[in-house]
Amino acid sequence: MKTTWKTFMFLIISTLVLVSCEEDTLDPLTGKYSPPDVYDLTILGAQEREKAGPLYAFSLDLKDNESNTLSMTLFSTDYILPASDYTPSLQAANKTYLISSNGTTFNGQQVVDGTLSIALQDSNYTIGGILYLADETVLKLSGGFTYAYQPDPYIPTYTYTDETQTPAMGGAQGSTPIEGSAMHRITVYADGVFYAYLEVVADANATSLSGTYTIKDGVNSVGQIGNGYYLDWSWYGGAGTLQGGSYYMKGEDKMFLREGAGTVTIADNGGKLAITGENLSLLDLEALIASKGANWTNLPAKGSFILTDVTLSN
Repeated sequence: MKTTWKTFMFLIISTLVLVSCEEDTLDPLTGKYSPPDVYDLTILGAQEREKAGPLYAFSLDLKDNESNTLSMTLFSTDYILPASDYTPSLQAANKTYLISSNGTTFNGQQVVDGTLSIALQDSNYTIGGILYLADETVLKLSGGFTYAYQPDPYIPTYTYTDETQTPAMGGAQGSTPIEGSAMHRITVYADGVFYAYLEVVADANATSLSGTYTIKDGVNSVGQIGNGYYLDWSWYGGAGTLQGGSYYMKGEDKMFLREGAGTVTIADNGGKLAITGENLSLLDLEALIASKGANWTNLPAKGSFILTDVTLSN
């Protein structure tokens, strides 16, 4: 009887130990978090937009009816805040929100992680997401606001440099000079940040750059602009990349100009330029890289840009 009782107690204790171990094993896997604090933010408070290099910084305060406040700093390459998922970043980057001592906060507490999802319909925004605060509070947010920025686009201060050389057929590195011409290697900056580089072939005796220029793969005459290019030497068994020719920036992406029906018009007023690109064919860089140099195609959408009051740098 004693043996039976001891065996029975051993089985009970063993079962309890196994259950305890199983629970201890599962806890770290499943995680035990406090339920999130839920807020519906529908009141738009302070709002501001400013240029931050190649990006725009959007500062917004969203509140609920009890004045709980989400203060956000978001970044985008677009002038209008686009619909997207915004992830945390310690520095300015496209489609992120700032986390730092001067970054995004909720009721003054720093946000340290989480994703903000923003949708846009007409001028109306909706927002949602799970955010984590520095004190380990979890927030579940929803809400909406109406776009209220002034419609006039921000116009940066444009400057340029101009280096000249004698171009050759097939490009600056070609072997046959283009008689009576000069290549103007124009680099444009927007608020001091690089924006565009153009290889403009003009008459060597011209007193201004005014004119309408076509894009040419291998320049061979006055009135042309050399196209852009991108090569990855690993496609041919080498190392490194070679990129250049004419291109401009769209946010953080390089838009390489390609031969086509597009034009660049320059109005030169005593060295102050107005530069307009229209109907521009642009290299599909993503397709080129994916094909390892086999697919030299253009983007389906044409490119354009307008640069006004571009002043020569000293």
